[in-house]
Formats: sequence, C-alpha cells, structure tokens
Amino acid sequence: MGYRIKEENILEIEINTDLTVYHPLKQCEKCASATPPNFDICYYCDNGINGHDKFTEEFDDIFTIGNYVKSAKDHGLTETIRDFKEGGNNEVVKKVATWGFEYQYSSTDIDMVTAPPSSSEENQMAPIVRHIAADGDMDYKLPFEKEDDIKAQKDCDGLEERIENIQDSISLEENLEVSSILIVDDIITSGMTISECVRLLKEEGIPNVYGMAIGRNEDFKSLTHAEVLEEIEDE
Repeated sequence: MGYRIKEENILEIEINTDLTVYHPLKQCEKCASATPPNFDICYYCDNGINGHDKFTEEFDDIFTIGNYVKSAKDHGLTETIRDFKEGGNNEVVKKVATWGFEYQYSSTDIDMVTAPPSSSEENQMAPIVRHIAADGDMDYKLPFEKEDDIKAQKDCDGLEERIENIQDSISLEENLEVSSILIVDDIITSGMTISECVRLLKEEGIPNVYGMAIGRNEDFKSLTHAEVLEEIEDE
C-alpha cells in the first residue's frame, strides 16, 4: 500500500528546485493539524485524545506551513527540517518561513516575533526569527528561558513524558511591552512547548498571540483521514 497527495486539498509551494512544500488548505483551528475540507476542528481535538486536550486554546491564530512525517522516506520538508536541526539548511528554512509569514500574517498587525526556548546552547530558530522580523519591520526578542536540567522534548518517551517534562520548566525573562506577538517554531509535535509559551505571554497581558510552525508532526494515518493523502495499491 502506498500514498498519493490529493491535489485539490493542498497548496503546492515550490521553494527551490530541490524542495516543494505541500501546504494543507484546511487546518484545525485549535492545533493546526490537517483536517478534512468540511471540518474546522481535527478528530483528536474534537475528542480530546492524544494529548490534544492539553493543547492551549489561547492562541489568536495557529498555523503550520507543511507536514513533518517522521516515518517518511524522501519527503522534502521532513528531510529539510531534520537537516536544519543538525545545523544545516538555514537559508532554505528562511525561505519556507518567509512564505508562511507572507501567506498567513502579512496583513496582521504584529509587533514582535519570537521563538520557544531551546535545549541547546544556541537557539536554532534565532536566525529564522530575525529574518522574518527584519523582512516585516518588526521587533525581535528571545525572552524565554528553559531550566537547564530539562531534557529536549524530542528525547522524551511518549506524550505523557512530554507533558510532564515541559510543565513549569519555562519562564519569561523580560517584560514585553507589545500588544501582539508571533511565536515561530520548526515543528509542532505535542504542542506542549509552544502552549506553555503562549500561556506565559497571555499572563504577561499580551492580548494577541499568534503561532506558526514550519512543520506539523503527523503520520500517514492522520493525513489520510484529513484527506491530504489517499491510499493507493502498490504497482
């Protein structure tokens, strides 16, 4: 059994000669997972399962550009994000992020762009966020701090550990005198990190908080249910 893209439900974005990103036209209003054309909320959020009951509802808008499919082979965006996490592909990811910002937020009044905290010494998202901010004439800051002894979310064993790992482990180290802010991340998997960031920003009194990720971590089953993919018989 194989899969093919349902072209009527995606927007094809040619980033360069080596990378085409497939953007699901319909996304869950709560968590930005792909959804079938006639649904505003994904199956998981609607039923409060797979940790989606923990995903924050405080975003004023949440948006993902494409899908990260961990088990996929030769999937362009997945490979791009993997390489980015290893220290490469900054320029390609900048192009993907710029497309996402212009597509979704170019007409939105945003004062500042930021990113969630990183477990590594340098925040990988810093050059991406700076690039978006400079292009849109917005401020840029990285005000979040993560406790030193907290493991990276990708190293956690399953959803429950991800939830426990991130709770109360992030702090906001600056007073941000803005009315709107965009949080940009590379991948949303459980959504716990970005949810914790938006909670802190809302507690700070920032009325408008938006989120954008390069990729939403999904599997073939969920993308088929969302009618982004369809199963086909192997030849």
